[in-house]
Amino acid sequence: MLVQGSRQARLRRIGRNLGIVALLYGAGMAAVWGFSLMDISPLVVFPVFVLGILIASLESDSGLWGALLGLGYLLSYDFLFTAPIYQLKVLGRNDMVALA
Repeated sequence: MLVQGSRQARLRRIGRNLGIVALLYGAGMAAVWGFSLMDISPLVVFPVFVLGILIASLESDSGLWGALLGLGYLLSYDFLFTAPIYQLKVLGRNDMVALA
């Protein structure tokens, strides 16, 4: 019975952490998209990404969730907002700086 309870608690915690990461991912991508619509450089959104990663790490008590969110931000930003659009390519040193 005790093992079943700890298993349910672990699953509940994983579900909560996934929800937090999904919410922060959506907020970060919405911020980048909004900035791009207003003709503001998408690079301005990186502090929002850092804040999202920090919140995910603190709320989940694990840096793993923050790292997963950061990887998601990185791949999505490169795929959706850097030239060439819809391709995961790094073409020069400026792209490396933007992704770092």
